[in-house]
This record gives sequence, C-alpha cells and structure tokens, in this order.
Amino acid sequence: STDAFSGQKIQLHPNPVVQGQNSVLECPGQFKFRILYGLGQQLGSSDWQVDRAELSTLGLKNGLYWVQIQQENEAGLRVLPLMVH
Repeated sequence: STDAFSGQKIQLHPNPVVQGQNSVLECPGQFKFRILYGLGQQLGSSDWQVDRAELSTLGLKNGLYWVQIQQENEAGLRVLPLMVH
C-alpha cells in the first residue's frame, strides 16, 4: 500500500455481504479493481470506474475475498477485505 490514498475515504458496503447481493465500492476519482481469493488468485476485474462501482458476488462461495483497488495513475494501491456469507 502507498500513501496515494491517504486522506481519501474509500468504502466497501455492505460488508459482509450476502451471497448473490452486490456490494458498492466508493473511491474518489478514477480507479479499477480486482477481486482476489486466497493467496491472490484473481476471480474478477473491472475497467476504469469513476467514484463508485458495484461488485457482484454472484457465483462467489461463502468466504473471505480481497478487493484490490488501483488509482488511474497507478501510484496508489489499496487492498480491502470482503466477506461473503
């Protein structure tokens, strides 16, 4: 993680999320994200988003996932946990 996100309010809600329900990722500015499982296996990714994106949990089993967020300038990287039940 870098300081590029410091001071920015990033939210992932609801979290935990019910299997099949969408979770909303709010991040100021332009960003893209990847959903990872376990030790980094990528399960999904997005194109560039602005300020808000919906993450579908359809097809995800119950468990802990990681949402990796990257800023447009690729200087910032943040990883948030996502619990699906």
